[in-house]
Amino acid sequence: MLTGPKKEDAVAVLKELGLGERLDQRPPKLSGGEKKRVDIARAVLKKSPILVADEPLSNLDPDSGARVMGFLTRHASRGGILVYSSVEPAQAKFADNVVEMKAV
Repeated sequence: MLTGPKKEDAVAVLKELGLGERLDQRPPKLSGGEKKRVDIARAVLKKSPILVADEPLSNLDPDSGARVMGFLTRHASRGGILVYSSVEPAQAKFADNVVEMKAV
């Protein structure tokens, strides 16, 4: 039988992502950026060895974006692999390896 993360683990991750004061809110009451952070928390709590994130910072304000990338890079430093895409060249500073794609 599969089991989900412990409630205290989920609460800790959501607080780390800046959602500590929104724990009792239903999804329709969350902003787009808050929903994105919940999605990131769910992905990390599944404890998958590889996390693929398509534009993880889109629709996030700069503070939330920095918090999310800090969180994701800490996840990667604990043995996880993070692969993410971005159209913003400045976000390459968070990566250990960068692959640039260009139309030909």
